[in-house]
Amino acid sequence: MQYVYYSGKTNETGSGDYLKQYSITDGVVSAAPVELTKNLFLVGSTPSISADGTGNGIVWAVERKDPISTRPGTQPAVLYAYNATDVSDTLYSSANAAQLRDQPAARTSSSPPPSPGKKST
Repeated sequence: MQYVYYSGKTNETGSGDYLKQYSITDGVVSAAPVELTKNLFLVGSTPSISADGTGNGIVWAVERKDPISTRPGTQPAVLYAYNATDVSDTLYSSANAAQLRDQPAARTSSSPPPSPGKKST
C-alpha cells in the first residue's frame, strides 16, 4: 500500500483496488473510505500530491496496464489527476487527452490554414 496525505485526508491504493480516500479527525483515520476513484488500479499505483500551498490540491496516480508478470511498457500507462479533497472527481486522464485534443469543437478557428507560401488575409 502507498499513502499520501493532504488537508485532513489520506489516500491509499493497492493492487486490484480503487484509490481510496479516508478522513482524519483528531489523529484518527476513518474506518471506511469517504471517497473512491471510479477506476481500478490492477497492479496498484503510487499516488502523489501537488498543491498551491493549502489549496488547489491534486492527487496524481499512474495506472500500469501491463500485468505485474510482464515487462513494463508493453502497454501505455495512464496518468490520472484527481481533486485532492474528493478523489471521485477525476480532473484528467491521459487516456482521454488525445481524443479530446482532436475534437473539432476544440479548434479556435473555423477557417482553413493558409496555403504554404501564401499570406492569410
